[in-house]
Amino acid sequence: MNFILMVLSYDIKYVIVACILLLIYILFDNKTTNKIRIIDFAAIIIMTGLSAFRYNVGTDFQSYLARYIHYNAYWNDISSKLTSEILFYKLCYAFSKLTDSPYGVFWLCALILYPSLILFARKISGRPSRIIACYVLLEFFGISNNILRQAIAMELCMFAFFAWKNKRKFFAIIFSIMSVGFHLTAVIGIVLIVLSTFIKPSRQKLGVFLIISLAAFAGIQVFFIVIKYIPIINRYYHYFYEDMKLIMKIDCLGFFLFYLYISFWAFNYSARIKEKMNEKECIIFDRILSMLMLSLPITICGTQMFYFNRIAMYLFQFAIVIIPQFYRARYKNNLVTKVFLTCSLVIFLLFSNAASLDNTYWKYDFQWNAPYNYLQIK
Repeated sequence: MNFILMVLSYDIKYVIVACILLLIYILFDNKTTNKIRIIDFAAIIIMTGLSAFRYNVGTDFQSYLARYIHYNAYWNDISSKLTSEILFYKLCYAFSKLTDSPYGVFWLCALILYPSLILFARKISGRPSRIIACYVLLEFFGISNNILRQAIAMELCMFAFFAWKNKRKFFAIIFSIMSVGFHLTAVIGIVLIVLSTFIKPSRQKLGVFLIISLAAFAGIQVFFIVIKYIPIINRYYHYFYEDMKLIMKIDCLGFFLFYLYISFWAFNYSARIKEKMNEKECIIFDRILSMLMLSLPITICGTQMFYFNRIAMYLFQFAIVIIPQFYRARYKNNLVTKVFLTCSLVIFLLFSNAASLDNTYWKYDFQWNAPYNYLQIK
């Protein structure tokens, strides 16, 4: 009980600090322009610093630390044996030549993730604070401090999508190839993003995807039973099935319900939201709605196998782009409606931050407070 109270206490503190910093960013980001501003540099420094200099934050922290040290120490023996995600490991090796710190992998990933994200948000919206606020409130900042390689791969897939929509197909292809160089699941992510182009969003189809989600929830157990008794693939059974903890199931269910809620909101107020959009923005809005619909059955399967939720992230990450558009609309009870939406986002962060195993900010610490022997490696 004391442990739960400690986690909840730090969770509340984290959310309060995050909301204050985001509010300051939004208030100072009061000019629509595609040019980088001083407040953007402040946001880059804070996000990059918190991620780069963290110690033992994220369930994969020690794994990345050990792998970074090992790969760099035995690079000549290991490099010739790498067959996938080579770009990430080569960048890590190159970065190790710039610093002797064993924490270089976290510095590298932070420098790749956050400056490019803020520059991207500035470019596509003119006011990046709204997108970054959604990035934090929808737990992607916490997630990016755990699944480092996939977080970068996801971001590159998003860049590829917008490059393609802006008729910069060469950059779209480059970003797609780079994403696979960081994490192989990007192949699935790219396929799903392409597949979403064949789905025309509507309330009726959202209902269909809700039914598919319920069927998938029931059918995934049948899938596990079937593969267990197929001689050719039953050796891989443990990759598909995992005895998930209850908190992980609740976490995935929360993600499913939240993005279903966002989808309902988008359809319910679609006409109002699109009033101030140009044709290109409307097309992108509809495409992202298609992605959110497609993510629903995948996310609900995550309640039985968490890796499905990891795959769905490639799709529902695009919500950080369309939710800021909700605030451009004029509602019947405008202020009340927008306050309600904001409270929904904050509550989701409170929930996901407490339930998600990706974000262990309740024990946040800096690298200079790490045990002495860690600082002396290499």
